[in-house]
Amino acid sequence: MSLLLCIVKHLSVNIGPRPSASAQEVEAARYLDNFFRERGLESRVISFRSVRTFSLTYAVYYAISIAAVLLFMRWPAAAVFLASANLLFFVAEINTYHIIGALLARWRSHNTVARQAAASTVKRTVIFSAHLDSSRSGVLFSPPLVSVFRLIFMSGLISFALIPCLLAAGLIFDHPVFWLLSLFPAFSLLTGILLLLQRELFGSYTAGANDNASAVAVLGGLADYFAKNPADSCELYFVGTGSEESGIIGMTHFLKNSRNQLLNPLFINLESLGCGQLKYIEREGMFPVLRADQYLRNLAEKAAKNKRLPFVAGRFHTILTDNVSVLARRLPGLTLMGCGPDQLIPYWHQTGDILGNIREENLIKAVELVKEMVTLIDTENGYGETRQWETLRSGCKN
Repeated sequence: MSLLLCIVKHLSVNIGPRPSASAQEVEAARYLDNFFRERGLESRVISFRSVRTFSLTYAVYYAISIAAVLLFMRWPAAAVFLASANLLFFVAEINTYHIIGALLARWRSHNTVARQAAASTVKRTVIFSAHLDSSRSGVLFSPPLVSVFRLIFMSGLISFALIPCLLAAGLIFDHPVFWLLSLFPAFSLLTGILLLLQRELFGSYTAGANDNASAVAVLGGLADYFAKNPADSCELYFVGTGSEESGIIGMTHFLKNSRNQLLNPLFINLESLGCGQLKYIEREGMFPVLRADQYLRNLAEKAAKNKRLPFVAGRFHTILTDNVSVLARRLPGLTLMGCGPDQLIPYWHQTGDILGNIREENLIKAVELVKEMVTLIDTENGYGETRQWETLRSGCKN
């Protein structure tokens, strides 16, 4: 069995399901740390506070808006304020500026961070990332609903926005019809809570072979190669993030605590590369839509042409990836991902996400693409048109 498949097997079979902030996630972080150290890289495991599931965070937001509707009959002005603030905080949360998520963080999760020095003078830092944890299945991720997952999310977001608007209208015009209308979006949010509850009570944690052991394997393959063949002018970081599945917490922690270490950084996020059509994601995020860095998009396209690799441009708005934390802070990032014909991740949060469904050729092609991208960064004179980290790092304080 190849090195890449061995990594997938160890994570998805030997360790198995790796819930956020769990003992299995720690085991995966230490495994990756040992893998890096065996190849001579500087590596360490870093802990941080986290929630164990995004269901808890989202359910609290849903419940606050529902509570605002119920409170309106007694304290209307306070209810309008509560619903309005909750909307703003929710939008911040889904863009990885954690508020309720930070308040609920009571467990320990872990990142594995390794560094490979450049062979000569450092002109740029390139960060490769892949999350270590796996998620839980549920009705939300069943085939009938997963195809309309974004529609479900957007209906919830509209409900968050409608509630303060309707309550404000009720306060201004002093008419009960607006409160009665607010019961409809409140019911929509209550349905969301019930779906999240079903997932937590009856869902099963997946082996996470594609999502995301496959991408960790690509990360390991890159570390194995560059440990023997350092980039000339690029300092490389290999980051295995924890708690991606519970709210992109690991990557956000890395950005917050690494801002003084990175020179002109470029972020290449690896996500679910074990099957499906290989893509570089031009636009992602749930709301608002975020554009990947133009230089990295051009670089991926050029690298794919140079090596005749089957990567194509794509978009992904179904859920968050680690790169959303990067792009939300106006930093240059790009996600590489495998997508099915429905533009979704194959076997996403489903029990079928097992080793037997992984295509080794996908992993090999992903490694080759990133190697070529680094070669192009090394040899190009302009080093892209990205902005200096020092001018942006103030955005990484949250």
